[in-house]
Amino acid sequence: MSTPAYTKQNDFELEDDGGFSFTVETSDGFQHTARGKLENAGTDEEELVVTGSYSYIGPDGVNYTVQKKKEPLLRGEELPPLEIGNKNSACIATLCGTGPG
Repeated sequence: MSTPAYTKQNDFELEDDGGFSFTVETSDGFQHTARGKLENAGTDEEELVVTGSYSYIGPDGVNYTVQKKKEPLLRGEELPPLEIGNKNSACIATLCGTGPG
């Protein structure tokens, strides 16, 4: 049985213009950073554009990183269904904003 991961860093900043930034890091090597910027504020084209990355150490010991380029954040009705499969539940929870930390 492996040791449960714990949160090493969990920083969040909400900016006055509606943007945000956050960083999460856990003891098992998972890291997630993101920055959101509100574009076209106050118009019909208003959207929150997000950039960032997450990385984790796979079962093979390799550090994998996924970059998120400038991309509009989907609204609730546009979100595709979540398929968790055998993904790390702590990682999924962090990405969804429900844990760890």
